[in-house]
Amino acid sequence: MASAGAKRRVPGERRVFSLVLALLASPQGLTRREIFSAVYGYADRYSGDADAALERQFERDKSQLRDLGIPIETLDSPLESGNNQLTRYRISKRVLQMPPEVRFTADELALLRLAALAWREGSLTAESRRSAMKVEALGAGLDVQHVGIAPRIGIPEPTAPALQRAIDERLVARFSYRVPGHDAPLLRRVAPLRLHRAESRWHLVAHDLERDAERVFLLSRIVGEVRVGPEPFTPPGPGSADAAIARMLELAATQRATVRVRPGSIAEARLGARGDASADGLLELGTIDFRELAVELAGYGGEVAVFDPPELRQSVMTILSEVREAHAGAGSGAAEPVPSEAADRGPGPASAPRDARLNAPERVVLLLSLVPYLREHGETPLAKLAATFEVEPETLRDLIEFLGTAGVPGETGTYQDEDLFDIDWDALEREDLVRLTRVVAVDDAPRFAAGERAALIAGLHSLFPLLPEAERAHARSAAEKLGAAAAGEPAESPISITADPADAGVRRAAEAIETRHRLRFSYRDLRGSESDRTVEPVALTQYGSAWYLRAFCLDRLSERTFLVDAMRDVEVLDEPVRALASGAAGGFRGLGPDDVEIEATAVVHAAAFPRIQAFAPHAVAEVDGERRRVIVRLSHPSAAVRLVQAAPGDVTLEGPESARRAIHAWADAALGEYDA
Repeated sequence: MASAGAKRRVPGERRVFSLVLALLASPQGLTRREIFSAVYGYADRYSGDADAALERQFERDKSQLRDLGIPIETLDSPLESGNNQLTRYRISKRVLQMPPEVRFTADELALLRLAALAWREGSLTAESRRSAMKVEALGAGLDVQHVGIAPRIGIPEPTAPALQRAIDERLVARFSYRVPGHDAPLLRRVAPLRLHRAESRWHLVAHDLERDAERVFLLSRIVGEVRVGPEPFTPPGPGSADAAIARMLELAATQRATVRVRPGSIAEARLGARGDASADGLLELGTIDFRELAVELAGYGGEVAVFDPPELRQSVMTILSEVREAHAGAGSGAAEPVPSEAADRGPGPASAPRDARLNAPERVVLLLSLVPYLREHGETPLAKLAATFEVEPETLRDLIEFLGTAGVPGETGTYQDEDLFDIDWDALEREDLVRLTRVVAVDDAPRFAAGERAALIAGLHSLFPLLPEAERAHARSAAEKLGAAAAGEPAESPISITADPADAGVRRAAEAIETRHRLRFSYRDLRGSESDRTVEPVALTQYGSAWYLRAFCLDRLSERTFLVDAMRDVEVLDEPVRALASGAAGGFRGLGPDDVEIEATAVVHAAAFPRIQAFAPHAVAEVDGERRRVIVRLSHPSAAVRLVQAAPGDVTLEGPESARRAIHAWADAALGEYDA
């Protein structure tokens, strides 16, 4: 431990971790003066006089710890209640660490690790990283670099972070909201309660303060910036968010649509699990939002014809007519084919180095998680430890070296050897081996914060379509144990999910990946051609409501990406894989399987960006306040159709002309279904 007189600036995670240790080790608590004069990171800046900067720093550190699920207990002085200089502060192991009665099985821990992966992108990335570290501290032992199943339920809407902050801090939020049938957005002032995913779309459950009632808002209809605070609010009684969600879901029982779907089509694969087939070959669907259903059905083009209600039928025809008109005649842009080896094939933002965004709070969680992990596993190679916690070895070494000198101030207010952690320094320096030889204050894995716990529970629900019934039981059990670890916190969750219907093709692909067996299926490609394929599966990845399988195709002798909805008669073979594919589950390769890619230019409405993330749109210019010009790389002109299908009416391709013609022909043929 550096001496109190050292003048170099102490990194934030070291100061906060030292504060946690000091408050854990003091049952009677410490006053501010005792903290400032003795705790590493404060003492080097404390002069003995009142210091407003240190006071503010302490308040920020307390707030950070609350966000990490580590509340600081305050003990008023019996001599002078309310005098914060005499108030004592402490942290109870009971609220810091996992309850001893809550223990997860190996199967449950593996599912929790996968659940954390579901949030790798979008607004809950930080919660995902922290919860993954804590799961590893519990002994998950999952090598995430070889996980081939990757549900993605991150919230890509740009308004989500502000709404999450408003929920967490219980602050009123204001935003403009597009209501179907109104020309201009309406201003809403709400007390936000929860974010909920249903029908593959994210909703805000809130108490509308102007209407004095619970309302549900679709995030994609929020226009512009969400303004948060400073006005606080008191949440309504327990269960109000659940009741609002239940009322929303009940709409699907009364808001019904009748459609015809083409046999063997993607529409049949997706809608069949959600609807009820009638004797005359029609399908009846329920929906919580007719406008969003119209956009979805229009995206299927000629694979779907709407019969009832008439308003829905007309809405679908209007969207298709707008797509056809927008792609009639010459566009404003053209592009030449780009060889695939020179093209960026990723379906989303490029992956950053594993700890490129490892901020100070995450480093605090990592330090707290390393201690129980090393106590449980003993001597561990630095490289293995770095891979387990998804941290670069250099970063981890720096934290380990600090951990080996961290500790608690003793009775004299100074750091003595017996009050410090210690490691086997020779093993670290000579063999890159990490072993704790002395531990202070911290005994067990840290408890999950409310946001981390909610994200894990939602992630478990996202895994349900992939799991056989036996593993679903493990997922349900893990979710129940997470709830039991809440330590008396409010039962209301800040985030929840209505699970998508199970899909047999997705489940069989997941089984093939987990058991490392080959897969056989019939596949309809972008041009509508069907062929039988035998593949060695590598990764199963979800974007929105669609699942994609990356695999080495034995029939084409190359790595390809398949839309699971276009796969039929999926069968797991007895033949094991022979590692012909690259095997890197984290490097999803995109949607185009062909040897030539087309660089296309499109104008996209801002609200549609989350729906086209699988095409890796690269924004190049702003067209107006709500639209952006983007570049996407497509495997074939027909792939442009799938781009438009993802957000019909909100995506207009400017070029190349071959892709525009393909879209125009697709929309024209779809409208032909209504002319018959």
